[in-house]
Amino acid sequence: MTINSEPIDNQIAPTLAPSQHEQPVVDQIAQRAGATLDVLESLSQELEEQGGLPLSELDFRLPSDFLLSIVVPVFNEEATICRVVGGLMALPIPIEVIIVDDGSTDGTCAILTQLNRQYPQLQIIFQETNQGKGAALRRVSR
Repeated sequence: MTINSEPIDNQIAPTLAPSQHEQPVVDQIAQRAGATLDVLESLSQELEEQGGLPLSELDFRLPSDFLLSIVVPVFNEEATICRVVGGLMALPIPIEVIIVDDGSTDGTCAILTQLNRQYPQLQIIFQETNQGKGAALRRVSR
């Protein structure tokens, strides 16, 4: 992802580097999606071998009105939020991303504000005080 042809992480948080043990949420989503597709392909091949529908006739396309809602509760995530949002916005499926900042006290709020300028479709909710992940999720379901 880029803003003004410079990588987003360099513009918003130039001094932030991922830790050795960090595995971005986006990577986990991609791994799970890949594993799910592998299972579907395996099942469809098994079905074809048993005389069912041939693989070529199975349709794994998403419905035209499909929209995946992704809720991301955050608290003091200035070191990771650029990579997470950039990765989510790059997903090749229709998504809505709702970020609930749960009273962050680091630079997360400022970064989210800048990311919202780059991605106006982001929905960002700022809570004044930290109320926990459950409260952040409930806030979205209202």
